[in-house]
Amino acid sequence: MKFQLKAIAVAALFVSAAAAQAQVQFGANAEFDITKVSGSSLSNGGRVELNAGARGTSGDAFVEGKGTVLIKTDGDTAVDDAWIAAGTKAFDVKLGRFEATDLFPLQDTVLEQTGFVGYRANALRGRVDSKSAHAALSIYPTQGLKLELGAITSSTEGKSTGFRPTVSYSTGNVSFAAGLETVKVKGQDGSNTGVGVTGAYSLSDSAKIGLAFAKMEESKSIGMYGVFGAGKIGVIINDGAASTDNTTTVYGSYTFPLMNVKGASITPAFSYSKPDSGDAVTALRLRLRYDF
Repeated sequence: MKFQLKAIAVAALFVSAAAAQAQVQFGANAEFDITKVSGSSLSNGGRVELNAGARGTSGDAFVEGKGTVLIKTDGDTAVDDAWIAAGTKAFDVKLGRFEATDLFPLQDTVLEQTGFVGYRANALRGRVDSKSAHAALSIYPTQGLKLELGAITSSTEGKSTGFRPTVSYSTGNVSFAAGLETVKVKGQDGSNTGVGVTGAYSLSDSAKIGLAFAKMEESKSIGMYGVFGAGKIGVIINDGAASTDNTTTVYGSYTFPLMNVKGASITPAFSYSKPDSGDAVTALRLRLRYDF
């Protein structure tokens, strides 16, 4: 199945490039992590990410495709993106494997949560599994405004299917997004509806603060974050139906240049998660990254 996914990614990419007579663009980066989580031994992991994409135009129309393959340090391989899109400045349709509008953005390098993990309005955001079909129609009525209707269906038991309409708007230093998900789990009766809303304000070219809220039934999550140059900090508060379902998580990171080489960096990061009932979990990570 993994090789089939890779074949789909490559096929979508080159079909779009051939149709639009566009030049294929390639890119790659590598990440290596050293991680220590409380209660467990030191571990390491990472991957090399290979990207290929193309965008061609004909008047106001365009066709675009992208494929992303991950080669992991444990010897496994995976596919992140594998999609093709077509449209104009007024609308476009995207098909394949991708992520839709983010209604609960995070700024994490490491995030180990314990206890109750809440809802983040991402059950139907995308990349569900290899047996899913994902499509999104995006409409752009005016500058900065985007209306998106996504739909996911999967033949895998226990996976989420349904519709995900969202609206996003950005102007100047302010950005905003809101939407809902009508989620049905394959193999289960009934469906649930979740909502999410997020906003951000840019303090400068290198500083931004953001807030997010998501809710489905009795599960609620609040996220707050700040980006200040090379430093990032965030808080997630999860709340469930039971009094013991409350969990607060704090995370952060700071990125330094590595050897003054362009595209190379080293990032120490942490997360601390404390439930109302139970032991806290602390995670530390050192990430090395190199953009080729």
